Amino acid sequence: MGIARKDKFNLEIESAGARRRRKTVRSCTFCRQRKLKCDQQKPMCGSCKARKLPECFYTDGFNFQLTSEELFSGSPNVALMKRIRELERVLASTTLDDCADTAVDAVPYEPDGHGLPGSVASSGSTASGGSSIGSAAATSCSGLQCDPVTTTLMGMDHNSINPSCGHGNKLLSFRTLKDVQGGIVLRGATSIGAAMLASGEQFIYEYNKVWQRVQNEVETWKVVQGQPFTFDQALLEQPLSGSILDAVVADLPTFDTIKDHLQLFFQSPLHDHYHVLDEAKVMADFERCFVPGYLPTDASVQGKPIVMLLSGNDKTIYAPAIVLIVLCLTYYKTDIPPSFERLITFLCGWYAIETSCVERVQFLLMLYILKLYNGHIEKNCAQMWGLVSNLCATALSLGMHMDIDNLYANEELRGGTRIETLHSMWYWILFADVNVSFDRGFPLIIDSCRYDDNRLPCESKTREGLLRNYLHIARKTMHTLYDKNETPQIVHLVSNLTTFIEKHFRPIRYYTDVDLIQEVDLFDISILSQLLAIVANCFSLTRMLECQMKTATKNGFIKYVILSISLAVTTVRGCFEMDRKLHSTMIYGKYRYLTPYTNLSVLLLNSAPFRALTELYGLLFYKVTLFEKGLIVSTDEGIFDLDLTTLEVPDGQFFSFRGVFNKFCSIFDEMLKPECDNMARVLWRSHVFVTTMALERVNRAVFQVGLQTRTQVEIAHNWSQMGPEDFSDEIMKSMSTEATDEYNKAFLELMEMDPSEYLTEFQMTDD
Repeated sequence: MGIARKDKFNLEIESAGARRRRKTVRSCTFCRQRKLKCDQQKPMCGSCKARKLPECFYTDGFNFQLTSEELFSGSPNVALMKRIRELERVLASTTLDDCADTAVDAVPYEPDGHGLPGSVASSGSTASGGSSIGSAAATSCSGLQCDPVTTTLMGMDHNSINPSCGHGNKLLSFRTLKDVQGGIVLRGATSIGAAMLASGEQFIYEYNKVWQRVQNEVETWKVVQGQPFTFDQALLEQPLSGSILDAVVADLPTFDTIKDHLQLFFQSPLHDHYHVLDEAKVMADFERCFVPGYLPTDASVQGKPIVMLLSGNDKTIYAPAIVLIVLCLTYYKTDIPPSFERLITFLCGWYAIETSCVERVQFLLMLYILKLYNGHIEKNCAQMWGLVSNLCATALSLGMHMDIDNLYANEELRGGTRIETLHSMWYWILFADVNVSFDRGFPLIIDSCRYDDNRLPCESKTREGLLRNYLHIARKTMHTLYDKNETPQIVHLVSNLTTFIEKHFRPIRYYTDVDLIQEVDLFDISILSQLLAIVANCFSLTRMLECQMKTATKNGFIKYVILSISLAVTTVRGCFEMDRKLHSTMIYGKYRYLTPYTNLSVLLLNSAPFRALTELYGLLFYKVTLFEKGLIVSTDEGIFDLDLTTLEVPDGQFFSFRGVFNKFCSIFDEMLKPECDNMARVLWRSHVFVTTMALERVNRAVFQVGLQTRTQVEIAHNWSQMGPEDFSDEIMKSMSTEATDEYNKAFLELMEMDPSEYLTEFQMTDD
């Protein structure tokens, strides 16, 4: 899988027999292995440059004459020697006290430099027409050299567990650093970035190109539909003629319009799902804080304008700010007034002792919901983590992790918020903590030292009971995955999670069948979607840790990713059907935004569809480019039927490569059937759906190019007629080089095509 084997070269560095004298070799590893004349140009020799290889690596600094097996094994001696050299340099400048942190992060794992996971990429060289994705940079964050667009680095070595830390947890060695618009983002083992790294350097390089292509199309969409809610730093640089509150007042709708939309919110499925606000309190805050003026003399203006904003009972502006977020959910949706964003940005960062109040927690929690509701998931992962960190810190400062019933028994202390609402707020804060920590690849913000998880389990069959029981097993799983002391037994985690699903949910077929999902409580989906994502990720982590991927591991990963995708598609279709029955005038009229239940599906699914889409294509692409023994895609034997009515994972035979791809395409294409035309028009109003559909279509086109070139090479070499004993390393490397050359040509042609020729059949214009 492109990850260093655990034990092989520990025994082979020095053989027991006669030792030959090593001489200095100046040719690059690629030319040496293929016995080509190397012109020894650096950073890339003529042979590697002519073949458009992504990297060219020299070993003269190590003074070793390496064999073909050593050069291209799962853990080449080159990697070991480089690792030793870098660790020696780190240890020379590091104290014993901080070695635990430095040793893991100092030396990034280098993915494949020749399209073959396991070979070594050189530092600083670039692929033809692209950037050096995944190449080694400096040995500390302070010396990191990032690509202007996106550079991803990963630290991982099975043999590098720090001796001063006991056995250690190997998962903690998975780290990615990503340059996002000039800022550095660190992500860990459970993040989407880590799963992408496991699929090879070439996949990341091309995924970045694909993602940029998708972003360009989404920018075109924004011109038509308007900008979704976002924190834009440029807003803070724009001049103000008055105070922020004056600007907010000028942008507010009339008093009656605000009141109507507050009432609409408390009747919506969104409030029914969360229950983190009290209607009576919010309406009272609105009446107190939003001061209306006189009726205008202009007959074209209906209703009293707002002329002043006052603080709430707690003397802060958080109470009226909560009303503003509700308006963003129900009234503005897109094209949020810049004054709103200015005030929200200020309130997120403003903290003083007098701002430590329940309303601040509600404000931050509602902002988190707003961002999820608008599909701010992967792109703003770091921003979401910062928001939830702020939310958790405020909740802890208020003692919400303690005995709320006794602590907030005084009516005056809770300011009109019911005890039941405080409990609900706390559980959703824990939920947000699990989600953003899982997506970012970090340990939980609210750790076991601050909160006793044994208070969570309960026998209640209510929504709150399901949420609490989910939080118990999800937090336990996260604690185990990020335990500093030892690598987790992931097979046990998977067993516990699947048992939980079988106990607390209907049979899985109810969530993968568009007819049966009408019988399901939508609340279940917000929990189940995250559970399926966590199980799939556990299999992915096993895939990265294992030297040899087991059949059950590969099948389990595929099964749960496909289940996630099926759940997503079925949920969207089911929610649209609910809107069609309840809000037919909005469906078939010129309704500018997502209809209520369809919009709710964005929140219910969270990052699961984006994660599943990326992880599955990463695995498929990896298998196409790997040329491993026994995998023949031109004939493709295996299990073709992916049964989505059960959680059972077969372990006797691999799922068919083409069968998996065809199943995935058929599930996604359910949303593009002629009978779903009206749904497609509604989904086009959401940037998260447009982005997901565009990404899927571009990925599909790219993958089909890879599959086609792989198949052509296999047929040309008559690989299907060869037995396992005929698959020599030399043959596979030669075929891989040939396939990579052909693929690179086809990929460049694909990227030069007009997007309309391949991008999507999805509705991209409003008629």
